Amino acid sequence: MSTPEDKKKANLELLNNPDLIRPMDGVEYGESFIWLSLSDELPIKIDLKKFRSSFESIASKYPAFNIGAKGPTWIKLPIDSEYNITEIPYEERKDIEDMSPSDKNDNHLWYINVSYKENITRITLHISHTLCDGRTVESMFLVVMHSAIESLDNEGKDIITRDTNYKHLPPLPIPCDLCEFGQKSNFQFEQIPKELLNGIPESWSKHTPLDLPTIEVPTNYEKGVKLSLQAAMMASMSRALRKFCHLNYDYPIVANIMYDSRMNRLAKEQYKNRQFFFGALSGYPIVEGKNDWEKDILYCKEVMKKDVQLLDGLAMMLQIAQSINRETLEFHPVQGIPVYSKNNIVVSTYLNHFKGYINPRFGVRLGCGKEYFVCQYAWRNEGKIYFMILHPKNVDKTYIDSFKNEFDELFQFFEEKCK
Repeated sequence: MSTPEDKKKANLELLNNPDLIRPMDGVEYGESFIWLSLSDELPIKIDLKKFRSSFESIASKYPAFNIGAKGPTWIKLPIDSEYNITEIPYEERKDIEDMSPSDKNDNHLWYINVSYKENITRITLHISHTLCDGRTVESMFLVVMHSAIESLDNEGKDIITRDTNYKHLPPLPIPCDLCEFGQKSNFQFEQIPKELLNGIPESWSKHTPLDLPTIEVPTNYEKGVKLSLQAAMMASMSRALRKFCHLNYDYPIVANIMYDSRMNRLAKEQYKNRQFFFGALSGYPIVEGKNDWEKDILYCKEVMKKDVQLLDGLAMMLQIAQSINRETLEFHPVQGIPVYSKNNIVVSTYLNHFKGYINPRFGVRLGCGKEYFVCQYAWRNEGKIYFMILHPKNVDKTYIDSFKNEFDELFQFFEEKCK
């Protein structure tokens, strides 16, 4: 068993690493245990060797692809396309999939899988959440897909950029470096009320305990179907939790949702334009049911509009960022953050409108102990909205079925409204 002295020695070695860029702050390190994925399929066979060469040429200009992690520190880690980009067997898509972990047990924060089926090439980017959030993952993926297209000959480029959705692919994003440690320099910090920077804000403290399922050995899976926007997701998740726990239709539910901190009203102009790295923060609006789908959705939309104006989530992000001491790497977690698996909390997040792809597929993988959460994700592409639910594989099936059943009712509501 390691002693405090052993820990100090190990941290000192990390801080003296010649490849050190800087320590991670608490926000960055907290996301390093979560992995995201984004994939798509091109109706053409990509030459793997040419793809590696093209990618290395383009991605070498992007700091986000040229850094790694060692413990709670950022380190320089140049691209090695032979190592980072590997071919794997092609498998048909399934409604329910395990997102397999990487077999690369090292300091790398991303890797790319390529698989083939006849003239189809599937490209999947796996990336640590510490490098990006659910929105900036597309910036990373754009670099990957532009590299794939650039590796084609002129005829192949014409096929992809003229005859497929890739004719609408956004241009390459603008590179940027890591933010400064602690995130403060990204915002007009002096305008945040001091009381919000000392402890859990009121909006994060309105949860109440519920009798929810417990688990032992968690993993997770994903499922893709069509869905609607953030307000509908909040309404659906909160209605499902009430029904599962046999609560009144108007019982208050905390709807944890993610906001883009780059869009915060105190974000500095330079930060607003950043297209890389992690920048999400949480809101915890209270949702009271109305026993009517349309009223529920409109109500959720209104509470979300009010909640996004609060500075509570930003203040908490900055507190969490300071939970790692940059001089010693000691970690002192913020106390009092709500526990999802024991309280009246549901989690959902609308990711983005992914323009210019054919069938983008998003995935999430994380490990957890007995504390877990169920999270609903949605994203748009070419007139469709896709849905994914993340949950431990062995959680009570009736618990997850309550969410699925409510989704079915939501879809029926939309179908009726579209007639």
